[in-house]
Amino acid sequence: MDTTWLIPGSVVLFLGIGRIQSLRRTQGGSARIVRNGMMGLLTYSTQKILSVPMVLFAAEWILEQGWDFYEPLLEVSLWIRVPLGLLAADALLYVWHRLNHRVPFLYRFHRVHHSDDSMDATTAVRFHPGEFLLSTGVSILQAAVVGPQREVWLLYELLVSVLVVFHHSEWRLPLRLEQYLHYLIVTPRSHTLHHSVEIREQDANFGTIFSFWDRLLSTQVDFSTRTDGAQSVRLGVEEPPRETLMSLLLSPFLVRLKKDPL
Repeated sequence: MDTTWLIPGSVVLFLGIGRIQSLRRTQGGSARIVRNGMMGLLTYSTQKILSVPMVLFAAEWILEQGWDFYEPLLEVSLWIRVPLGLLAADALLYVWHRLNHRVPFLYRFHRVHHSDDSMDATTAVRFHPGEFLLSTGVSILQAAVVGPQREVWLLYELLVSVLVVFHHSEWRLPLRLEQYLHYLIVTPRSHTLHHSVEIREQDANFGTIFSFWDRLLSTQVDFSTRTDGAQSVRLGVEEPPRETLMSLLLSPFLVRLKKDPL
């Protein structure tokens, strides 16, 4: 199954929906969309050229070593092992996301994603290539834990590709519907708070697919407590880099952090 189209297709879909049912007003126009798209293309290319081969090599090596702590899962019903594998992969992604906010070196790269002072579907692909290179280790760990379960990886890639774009989008869902959805998955209003310029809100709501990690681990800021449902959140970071492609690529090496992320 070719999943190459999933992310660009999701970006176009949710960008269109967000323009019709907008949660907030975006700035920067087409120049910002093109710039975010270029960052996404560079990151995707880096991932395909460098990260993916390293992960595949490591996964093959793990299999050759005969590590079998996931082998019992292969004997379990598909309806049990697929959700378990998905939960394991997403839990590791939650931990990685928190580390990106806690470790100053990692935050230098992750900050490029947060420096967007508007937020829509294109923000979902605005990542520094260095962040994805650094995340290779997490991908290898996911491969080691989940193992050769094709069904898990297909579902995981599908959900991550679509839901990451969904919760970065500006789609204004009915508040009550979004509250129900947020019991299970990350939604636009909840992730808007994570992109707040306020550190207290930025260092919360770390979930990628499932929202309950934040509830279980006390890192949730509830959007329903805000009278405007997070529509007026000030987005971005203090002292953002210049909005040029070169400035964004260089900013992890030039930025001076006033305060280490929590």
